[in-house]
Amino acid sequence: MDSEIKLYYKACYIDSVRFYETKYYDKKLYYILMSVLVDGKIREIYIPYKDKISSIKSMATLYYRGKMPRSIDVCKSLVKLGQKFFVRNLQTGHICRDESGKLIQINELYLYAVGYFDESGDWYFMKGNEPTLQVSQLRNRGILVLDSQLSSIHIPFYSRELSSEELLK
Repeated sequence: MDSEIKLYYKACYIDSVRFYETKYYDKKLYYILMSVLVDGKIREIYIPYKDKISSIKSMATLYYRGKMPRSIDVCKSLVKLGQKFFVRNLQTGHICRDESGKLIQINELYLYAVGYFDESGDWYFMKGNEPTLQVSQLRNRGILVLDSQLSSIHIPFYSRELSSEELLK
């Protein structure tokens, strides 16, 4: 798996932040989905927190109290997957189809990741947000599905947005 074409965007405006839970077999996985204005378009940036509800609650507390930054630095990377994958819809859990009903397969995708520039101008990804780790997490969560796994994947995993009441308990 290769990552190419890296474009960097400084101080991108955070439009909204949402907190999600995904039921994955017998686990609950958590992530933040940030809507960020990148190069004139709103982009969704996925930030995983694995099964750490306490970390999600801490971030939610900062967000709802207005103590989260209003802008972030973002990197756009084209990731070549090395093989073809089907894509599962994050909200419904079903494999995506095109207008004709055919299952969609991809062998590359653009990923947006949060990071920062240090004093010497070098780029660093936020922990857990590197494109290669995002691909691994998408595979582990069943979002990217190999052809050989398609027939065995019959349980639709779905994500639900967590309410502020749940997060601020």
